[in-house]
Amino acid sequence: MRKTVRAAWAVLSAFAVESAVFGLAVLPAVVFWEWHLRWHVRPAWARIVVLAMSLVPAYAVFAVCLMALSAFAMRVLGWRTPVNAEMRIADLEWPLLDWGRYLASTHLVRLFAGALLRATPLWTMYLRWNGARVGHRVFVNSLQVMDHNLLEFGEGVVIGSAAHLSGHTVERGVVKTGAVRLGRNVTIGVGSVIGIDVEIGAETQVGALSVVPKHERLVPGAAYAGAPARRIDLDREETTMTVRTTGYGLSVDVALPYGKAVERAREELGKEGFGVLTEIDVQQTLKKKLDVDFRPYVILGACNPPLAHRALSAERNIGLLLPCNVIVYAGDEPGRSVVAALDPVVQLRVAGNPALEPLAQEVRARLERVLARVASPV
Repeated sequence: MRKTVRAAWAVLSAFAVESAVFGLAVLPAVVFWEWHLRWHVRPAWARIVVLAMSLVPAYAVFAVCLMALSAFAMRVLGWRTPVNAEMRIADLEWPLLDWGRYLASTHLVRLFAGALLRATPLWTMYLRWNGARVGHRVFVNSLQVMDHNLLEFGEGVVIGSAAHLSGHTVERGVVKTGAVRLGRNVTIGVGSVIGIDVEIGAETQVGALSVVPKHERLVPGAAYAGAPARRIDLDREETTMTVRTTGYGLSVDVALPYGKAVERAREELGKEGFGVLTEIDVQQTLKKKLDVDFRPYVILGACNPPLAHRALSAERNIGLLLPCNVIVYAGDEPGRSVVAALDPVVQLRVAGNPALEPLAQEVRARLERVLARVASPV
């Protein structure tokens, strides 16, 4: 019974709010036409011409008013997409219903104003009014951008036509949400799909009709394409490898025996300014302490002094998360190994310090290059 009452109230309140928003948005046009009907102009055809010519400007005024009033209503009422939530549809709890009312309001604005104003500064302004954190010179030529309060676009972002970008997904009857962050000068191609909890580094391009799965982290200054999206701007030798991403790490499977893989990892880390401060031989340690056999496995504690100094200057206690761990272990097939690194973006986010974000992206890009070169033929 409570679910029914909550759902009924959500529908009725949404209907009442949107009716008021639409009524106020159309009011300027109605006032103009009512005033126009009182004109006593001769000849009669002049009045008809003026009325016909006023239709487009009146619609434009209605669209702008609709965007402003809808965003204002959502802000006042607090209807938003909850952050990092998991909501069972069958429960019909208030966070789910607030999210539904927020999306319904957004959909009506897209329907009645989006076709006219998308890809204009006014459409970008609406996204900002409706909760998105948007930088300067951002152009969004898509109506499939939703959950605005979970979106963060840096300066110079361009989103192509029909690109789908939202902060929610539905899996087995559960609505899951996550923020989407695009760095400065990111370009999203026509018809691409960007999943929840995705972060795309500055200056990166995502090709048309690409799919970036949820929780992915795309490095700065790169080009991605495909479904799922894969990096396409590496050298020809480097394109033969695949960098896998998890919730907390980056890894590559390499056609090298374990000893050679460790040697290459050290060498390539050095090229990016990383020294190996610590080395833990997991196989040897487990044999010595527990008398158990384990595959060859080493943990390398890598540190880039200038980057470490920047991190410590921004956050004194960040030393708790240092150094950057890189692991190498023997693969399941003879003559193959796995090289992986902890994702610094995930690692440094624990600190909750926005000043560390650009540094984390830079470290990630360096580690990505290390993995790419380790996996590429010599």
